[in-house]
Amino acid sequence: MQVQQAFIKIRQELAALYDERESDQIAHWVIENITGHSRSARILHKTDLLTTAQESSFTKYLQELLQWRPIQYVLGEAWFAGMRFFVDERVLVPRSETEELVVMSLESVVV
Repeated sequence: MQVQQAFIKIRQELAALYDERESDQIAHWVIENITGHSRSARILHKTDLLTTAQESSFTKYLQELLQWRPIQYVLGEAWFAGMRFFVDERVLVPRSETEELVVMSLESVVV
């Protein structure tokens, strides 16, 4: 399966569970995690074939996502305040609202 085909497949499968914007974002995160390529780099590599290991990860991730497992738990990571953290079911997934609060607090301290 090509990188672009994998992206389209996961986005279509997730469309039943999430709105278009969210399924698109999740698809980007999964493909970036599997390939190691940013969105812009994937434009150049969209016809590259996934390796056997990448296809296996893709299938596993998609199955977990279709069971409503949060993307952060599926990938085992979450970004917060520009830092990547390991996450699993033992921790709460960092929320964007909390990140905004931290950033605002830090900005008020610096001033």
